[in-house]
Amino acid sequence: MRPWLAWLPLVMFGWGCSGGMDMPSAPTAHAVMLPPIANAPPWSPDARNWSPFYFPAWQVGIGQVLTPGTTMSSTVIAGDVCVSHLRAAWDARASCRRFTIEAPVQGKLEAFLNWDASAPGFNPTLVGDVVFIAPNGQFNSSPGASADEYNWALVDPGTYGVLVMSYVDATLPFQLRMELTPIK
Repeated sequence: MRPWLAWLPLVMFGWGCSGGMDMPSAPTAHAVMLPPIANAPPWSPDARNWSPFYFPAWQVGIGQVLTPGTTMSSTVIAGDVCVSHLRAAWDARASCRRFTIEAPVQGKLEAFLNWDASAPGFNPTLVGDVVFIAPNGQFNSSPGASADEYNWALVDPGTYGVLVMSYVDATLPFQLRMELTPIK
């Protein structure tokens, strides 16, 4: 029986690495970020900034409509699963608020997320991130774990999803500003 048990970790590792490649992994905690502008990654029109992962069975156009160039206030309510299979596809403790934004032209889509750090239950290591989801389900995510989050992606004309994610078991208010800069 012992020789069989020696192979078990290898089999488990191989099985874990080969399955579910279309399933996104949960964002990991990172060091506290500087203000969003200081953390803006280098950008060029050739850099798309999309992860290789896809959100399975993504449905386009669901959620409150965001308008580029405006700031809105909202709340992630503890336990709110804004996408039917969110906890199976993303993270078992995630709560979220879902939005949609229309990109009429190709450009750089940016999100500036500011969590209310004075809210009861606020935890800077567990507050979430802002996630863009392309019409085909491909996504990109901000680093997470900061009161101020920044995310960007190069987008083609279309309707994109925006998820504001929280991993805190508390209701957390936030402000979100979206910008779309056309590529000339």
